[in-house]
Amino acid sequence: MKKCIICKKIKNDEEFNKEHIIPESIGGFLTIDNVCKVCNSRLGEEIDSRIIDDFLIKGNIVANRIGNKNNKEKILFEKLISNKDSKIKLIAKRGENGEFKKWDANTSLKSSEEDKNHHSISFDSDKDVKIVLKEIEKLFKDKYGKILTEEEKNEIIYKINNESSHPKMEFNYTGHIDFEKLAREFVKIAYETAHYILGENYFDDEMGKDLRESLFDENHELIKKYTERGMELMSYPKLKENFNKINNFSEKNLIHLIQIHESNNKIYLAINLFNSYKNCICITETADLYNFNEPLYFIAFYYENHEKTFDEMGVLNLVKKYVD
Repeated sequence: MKKCIICKKIKNDEEFNKEHIIPESIGGFLTIDNVCKVCNSRLGEEIDSRIIDDFLIKGNIVANRIGNKNNKEKILFEKLISNKDSKIKLIAKRGENGEFKKWDANTSLKSSEEDKNHHSISFDSDKDVKIVLKEIEKLFKDKYGKILTEEEKNEIIYKINNESSHPKMEFNYTGHIDFEKLAREFVKIAYETAHYILGENYFDDEMGKDLRESLFDENHELIKKYTERGMELMSYPKLKENFNKINNFSEKNLIHLIQIHESNNKIYLAINLFNSYKNCICITETADLYNFNEPLYFIAFYYENHEKTFDEMGVLNLVKKYVD
């Protein structure tokens, strides 16, 4: 039996599973085991998935070559649809090991609204003509129940070789990030990390109670309050500097950094995702109640050649590595 840190209910051990403090899909590999399955699922659906699906976050996932659970390479778009003709699509093709190989345009068939006996066909010009013909045969059969004659097939091949054109295709996507969703993710990371480093005593922490309640509260001002509370102490440039220091002496690719530090009986947790998205949150105002004696502590997340690792280090370890 143990107590869930989200719903605060005591449940049997089999009702719990591993919860990733930073979502696994963006390269988080540190887990805790005191979140019940019900709450784990809710965190994933209402918090984690909302930033994972963001265009710019996906861009960072692709840039850092972070694979999924099966180490299958992520692609920014599995499918692109033309702005000018929704029937024209570019589909991502993968190799045997799941790696991205190329974009493949689909073969599509569109009948004329004025004359049903005339059709326009779009196809990938890089495809072999025989493959395109087979796809066209299938399209006619599926759409009209028509079996093409040899004469019709020869006419299509002639048109492909002699009368086809290369229309301009446009695929426009606007990238933006929803900072409200990201702020909620920062609160979740801070709250779960606090339980990870401070232990069971954090259940009764007043700041911890506020952070937990804000996780699913739709009050925007509450989320804003806790994500901005620690920013007067930790400036973005300093957090970026620490990220770069650790990355400089590491042989692996550092993708995320959590920095924990104590000041004036408060413990602050600074988060740096992809060295791009940063925030600092106060996780307790009663540091003397905990056995946390590190003035500065780091949890660094690495991803390199499908190897998922994280390191924990105090400031002395950091200085030693940096000097060496």
